[in-house]
Amino acid sequence: MRNNTIVGESVGNYSVSSLQNGDSVKCIITDGANLYYSNTLHFTVLGKEPVIHILPDDHTCLAPATAYFPFIDLSTEMEDLTLGAILISSGQENARSEIITLPYNFSFGGSVFNQFSVSSNGKLVFGNTLADTLSNNAGPFTNFSIMPWWDKLTTGTNGDVKYQFFIEKEITKIVIEWNVNTTSISAPCDRKFQIRLVENGNIILNYKSNPAVGGTGSATIGIASSNSNYQSVNFQAAFNATTISTTTRFNNNTWPTLQYFSGRGVGFFHTCPYDSVTYGTPKVYKALVDTLVPNQVYQWKKNNINVGINSNIYVDSTLLNNDVITCSLQSTTTCSITSAVSNQIKVNVRPNNYITFNGNGNWSNPANWSSGQTPPANIPAGTAVTINPIPGGQCVIDIPVTFLKGADLIIKPGSNFIVGNNLTLLH
Repeated sequence: MRNNTIVGESVGNYSVSSLQNGDSVKCIITDGANLYYSNTLHFTVLGKEPVIHILPDDHTCLAPATAYFPFIDLSTEMEDLTLGAILISSGQENARSEIITLPYNFSFGGSVFNQFSVSSNGKLVFGNTLADTLSNNAGPFTNFSIMPWWDKLTTGTNGDVKYQFFIEKEITKIVIEWNVNTTSISAPCDRKFQIRLVENGNIILNYKSNPAVGGTGSATIGIASSNSNYQSVNFQAAFNATTISTTTRFNNNTWPTLQYFSGRGVGFFHTCPYDSVTYGTPKVYKALVDTLVPNQVYQWKKNNINVGINSNIYVDSTLLNNDVITCSLQSTTTCSITSAVSNQIKVNVRPNNYITFNGNGNWSNPANWSSGQTPPANIPAGTAVTINPIPGGQCVIDIPVTFLKGADLIIKPGSNFIVGNNLTLLH
């Protein structure tokens, strides 16, 4: 019996491949006069083997243009667009904006764009062509587009579509916001959602409330480049659902498999093979998992050495150039996965102290340095020393000098650099 319902055949074994979380199975044997009950097995379905990815929490990743990170656990609040510029005013339906030019090139679906237009029906279209004004039941995916909520929408009596640029930690992003309804231009707006286009190619869709509340109707949510290359998603009614159902059709590996976690939004993120940080600055990395893992244990590694604590967050203020960060995930639950290992991020660490030899003669002479001081005998991590003597001049190391791990020696092309004493470079 499965969940107290008779299943299987009158044989000594029962095979099933469709068990659901919480199912129970037991067996009953009869000799014609009596019933004999077995013990009951209760099942917890662990799901597929998880995939874990890590990325910088500040989205500063130096990413390639066509590789997308497929899973995102996003709980960021919506941006405040009080000062945003109006693209489409209230009382509009089947309307579209003018073409907006980005202050940066945005990589999307293997192409690069710096212009876009939006429609009141919840769609953004890249390129120098105005967005179509069709709702999703009237037209296919015919262009490079993002659909935070593509449907028959209006800006109602008090709504609009607007945008605003933001700069955070030297990263530029644009946020486009729809304040709309699904009923009439004479009705007030009842839903608000945003697209964030981050300079490095990341895409974030934010919602004031769960898109499934009140029903998504026929809305299409996702990304596309054509009618045969798209990724659309359907939100479950439970806002803390571990996943959402997806519909995928693609000609290549450009589009990700999108899943949704408890929070206020979803995202399409680039993979992150490289990252950058200024020496001594705390850097936060976050591990994201695409499925629920019971009793999960995180182990962060730097250069294959265990670091950090059992958390999906890792903070490091001692990173050195070419350090490699990874994270592994394990479960302590019996019969669960044994291990999943993340992508690796190689870190480019920028110096926080710059010193230049711009004179002529001995290293030990303070007058030969831009700072007016001779560097210490042990050059600390985070320091970049540039050798750039005056034309026809030279730099002579006349005292012992050691570059500690994390310090850089930069010799300008054509410079005359003479090692007359001990020079040690530690790596």
